[in-house]
Amino acid sequence: MRVLKQIGKTAQALSLDVALGAVCCSAMCCRLVGLVPLPWLQLWTLGGTVLLIYTADHQADASRMAGPPLTDRHRFHWRYRRLLRPLAGVLAVGLAAAALRLPRPVLVYGLLLAGAVGAYLLVVSRLPETRGRRWFHKEILVAALYAAGVWGSVAVRAAGLPPFARLAGVIFALLALQNLLLFSYLEWAEDVSQGQRSVARSWGKRRVRIAMQGLTAALAGLLAAGWGWAEGFTGHAAWFTLAAMTAVLGGLCTFPAAFRRRRLYRLVGDGVFLLAAWALFG
Repeated sequence: MRVLKQIGKTAQALSLDVALGAVCCSAMCCRLVGLVPLPWLQLWTLGGTVLLIYTADHQADASRMAGPPLTDRHRFHWRYRRLLRPLAGVLAVGLAAAALRLPRPVLVYGLLLAGAVGAYLLVVSRLPETRGRRWFHKEILVAALYAAGVWGSVAVRAAGLPPFARLAGVIFALLALQNLLLFSYLEWAEDVSQGQRSVARSWGKRRVRIAMQGLTAALAGLLAAGWGWAEGFTGHAAWFTLAAMTAVLGGLCTFPAAFRRRRLYRLVGDGVFLLAAWALFG
C-alpha cells in the first residue's frame, strides 16, 4: 500500500494526471464529432506535449526559487531537476518524431500552438514577478492554451465542430480556468512566501473567490442551456461528464478549506478531468 501511495504521489508530482486528463477530454471531443476510431497517435502526442509543457513550466518556476519550494510538485522538480531536464529533452525529440506523422492541418496547428506556448514560457521566465500584474495572469493563459490543445486540435482535424461540441469546448475551458483559480487561491501563502506570480496575489483572495463562484454559476447556466443541444448517447454522456466536473469543482470552490489537508484539492481538482476516461473505450 505504501509503495502504491508513493507511485501515486510521484505520478501527481510529474503531472501525469493532468496529461492523462487532457487525453481523456480530447477523446471525448473526438467522439462528439464522430472521429471514430480514435486518432490514438494524435491523442498520445497531445498527452506527451502537455506533460512536457508542465515539466518546463515547473522547472522554470523551481529554478527561480531561493531554497527548496513549498509545494509538492515544485519541490519534486527542484529536487530531481538534473534528471528531469535530460528526460524532458528525450521526450521532446520523441514528440517531434511523432508529430511528423500527424495530418498536415493538425501539424500546422500544433506548431502555431507550440509557438504560443514558447512565447508564454519565455515571458514567464523573463518577466520580473513585480511587473505585469495587471495584464499577465498565468492561470488565464494556461487555461486558454490547455483548452486550445485539447479541444482545438480535434476541431482542426474534423474541420469544424457541431454546436454542442463548441459549447462543450467553452465549458471545458471555463472548467480548466476554475481549476487553476482554485489552486491559486489555496496556494496563496506559498506563492507570497516564495515570490511566485499568481492571480490570487494580483487580484487578492476575495476577488478570486468571487470569480470562482461566478464561474460555477456560469457553468451551471451553460449546462442548463446545452442539455437540449446534446444528441444521442455520446452527446448526453459528454453532458453528464461536464456536469459532474462542474459539480466537483463547484464543491471544491465552495468549501476549499475542507480539501486543504494533504493537498487533497490537487488530487481531486486535477483528477476531475479523468471523468472523461469513458471516451477511451468502446
